Amino acid sequence: DKRITRIQIGHQNLQGTLPSDLQNLVELERLEIKGFRVFAPEKTPVSSSSSSNLMPT
Repeated sequence: DKRITRIQIGHQNLQGTLPSDLQNLVELERLEIKGFRVFAPEKTPVSSSSSSNLMPT
């Protein structure tokens, strides 16, 4: 089964926007972003109605 349940991104000297396609990852339980400058487009939900975690640091 190839479901994405966790994404970890850290300290890559990147900046940008979160893609709106993240909302299509219905099995995503945890999104960890460390050391990034991240911007969410105005109409993009940062978390879903499920128990997802967004952990910017």
